[in-house]
Amino acid sequence: FRDPYTGSSAYVPAEISSKHAASAKPTFKHIPKKGALVFDVAQFDGISKKISEFNNSLLSNEDQKELALTEVETSRLGAIVKILRETSYYHSSSFADVDMDLLLKLLNSWPLSMVFPVIDILRMIVLHPDGAAKLVKRINGGNDALLEMIKKATSRPVIPANLLTSLRAVTNLFKNPSFHQWLHYHRGEILDAFSGSYISSNKNVQLAYSTLILNFAVLLIEKGDEEGQSQVLSAALEEHMKR
Repeated sequence: FRDPYTGSSAYVPAEISSKHAASAKPTFKHIPKKGALVFDVAQFDGISKKISEFNNSLLSNEDQKELALTEVETSRLGAIVKILRETSYYHSSSFADVDMDLLLKLLNSWPLSMVFPVIDILRMIVLHPDGAAKLVKRINGGNDALLEMIKKATSRPVIPANLLTSLRAVTNLFKNPSFHQWLHYHRGEILDAFSGSYISSNKNVQLAYSTLILNFAVLLIEKGDEEGQSQVLSAALEEHMKR
């Protein structure tokens, strides 16, 4: 016999029975954060129109005419956009090697003031399984177009459109595990390159930078990288202090 008022299991107001303590612990739906946040909406009509506008500008300039797209390249670019539009076919659609070659060529050769719509296409390419696979293959082969893109987009004087599109493109890389090793290895260079973003007056840039920091935090926690976590925390605190 156990006295319910004086025994070991006696009721004590405001005290939780040890038997049920574990189940009474609070649960948080979003903490810790898992998975990556991405920017997966694109205005393809606007992107295509801007590329066409820039291409016409290059064609009309004798000094830059050789940088312009040929008719064949223009057609290929249209095919790339068509594939990216049809998201319901991402599981079965694919890109030709020449498609990736064309994008990387434009990233490397077009003037700094004209490259942002190309970066925006790359932002969507990395969300496509085959597009991501082809880009990873080139990076592993020694053509690190991503790092070059970051350096180009953040070179001074910084062009806001380049900064925004490149931030979003790098943020989208976290969606595909194939990029995780690259992101982890280059985290210092990436965070340093974009470190000035937190003082931007552009709300879209601030949002993209915050999302990049969040995705890095999730990745580094998963990898158990305490040094990396400290670096990301420092970047997050700088942004918070600015606000």
